[in-house]
Amino acid sequence: MNWLLNLVVVIQVVSALTMIGLVLVQHGKGADMGA
Repeated sequence: MNWLLNLVVVIQVVSALTMIGLVLVQHGKGADMGA
């Protein structure tokens, strides 16, 4: 079941990077998009 643990870790890392990316895009281009 070691692959399951690795899969969970990868999903958590990808989710964290996605959230950070969305926040950076919102703060960086939010004013330009008018949102």
